[in-house]
Amino acid sequence: MAKNEINFTVKTLNSTNAVGAYHDTDKLAYGLYLRIKNIGGAKAFKVFGRVNGKQVEVSLGLYPNVTIQQARHKARDAQSDFANGINPNLKKKFERTKQATLADTFQRYLEVKKLQPKTIIGYHTSFKNVLHPLSKKAMTDITFNDVLKVHKDYAKRSTAEADRAMRLLRAIFYMAMDEVRDLNGQPLILENPVRKLGKNKHFTHLDRKTRKVEDDQIKQFLDCIEAMTEDNRPFYQVGADLILTLFYHGTRFTETANIKWVQVDLKRKHFYLTETKNGRRLWLPMTTESEKLFKRRKSLATGSEFVFPSATNINKPLSDVKKPLRHLLEQTGIEITPHDLRRTFESTGNRIGLSIYTLKQLANHTQSKTDVTQGYTFQNADELREPSQKITNSYLEKAGRAITDTDGELKQILNGLSDSEKQRFMLYIKNMKKAQ
Repeated sequence: MAKNEINFTVKTLNSTNAVGAYHDTDKLAYGLYLRIKNIGGAKAFKVFGRVNGKQVEVSLGLYPNVTIQQARHKARDAQSDFANGINPNLKKKFERTKQATLADTFQRYLEVKKLQPKTIIGYHTSFKNVLHPLSKKAMTDITFNDVLKVHKDYAKRSTAEADRAMRLLRAIFYMAMDEVRDLNGQPLILENPVRKLGKNKHFTHLDRKTRKVEDDQIKQFLDCIEAMTEDNRPFYQVGADLILTLFYHGTRFTETANIKWVQVDLKRKHFYLTETKNGRRLWLPMTTESEKLFKRRKSLATGSEFVFPSATNINKPLSDVKKPLRHLLEQTGIEITPHDLRRTFESTGNRIGLSIYTLKQLANHTQSKTDVTQGYTFQNADELREPSQKITNSYLEKAGRAITDTDGELKQILNGLSDSEKQRFMLYIKNMKKAQ
């Protein structure tokens, strides 16, 4: 096929619209050509060359954004790189990553990582509040002293927030250390300055939180929250039911607030969580108390797909429970957060002797990749019903309430029967149903 050759001028390029590749005949063209992929489509300047025996195509920009003269200069520079065994495409990538600022790399970090919306919001807050002074600085230019100054300056206001931001910065640096490399593939960032910050003990080690609903507070807590479930104001009513679900199941706030009715099986007394922190769907059993609240939610449903809909927009889940928790504080003096309820659930389960593996499943903790035993102890919702009910029973006992565990009583009766007695009993139940 004949080679399309024309002398690149403004007139010839403006009149050239057919699909194909057009080679510049000018003596200073340096292999420059123009490619048109679609009729009337973009006109892209290109140049070919070889690096280590492999053919490489380099894009030089679109006409007329890049002028003919500029394209010829770029083609000459590319040919010079080819002659020195350099791939111009890798060179461009190197220059781009070498000059990437912290703000650029942070944005890439958010794009690459699979993060929950709530996590992304938190990262943006940390970046804006703490890391902003370094945002326009190239990653390769950020030093340990820069990091230390930013940390010290913000730690005067909040040591916890300063440390959180440094953990984010550390993760961003680890990504940059892997991506920012020279033309030979060698990393340009050899040390993570935030890691050095930790080594030199500049991080503030905060005591792990231990707050929970204490045993002698459970009665007041339940009385107050349950009273709010009868309040006509939706943000109290729905919020109170969500708080009780967190209390009886120890699940995370976001996972629980986002439960939809398609995730609830009232007949089998199960519900499941999606979009969980450990990335898997988890079926959980309802206890005698949470079954009541799911039925209450169903009876009060307003057409929303969410079990706990927002008071202002039923097409969205409830975003927080600040108002009912503030009311709880005002009425009882009990100051608590959704995560404190999770801590209450797990500490109660531990106190009554539940297996650590059962507790981890009930609370939906991430499964350890190195713990082989945990992989073999997975239980379904029905198997989790008894330990889950035991935690609920412990709450009710501390609140001085009668425990109605019909399932547990029935199980005890059945266990005391012989096989023939069990068969006669089941036949009796079946006949009773037919009579009804």
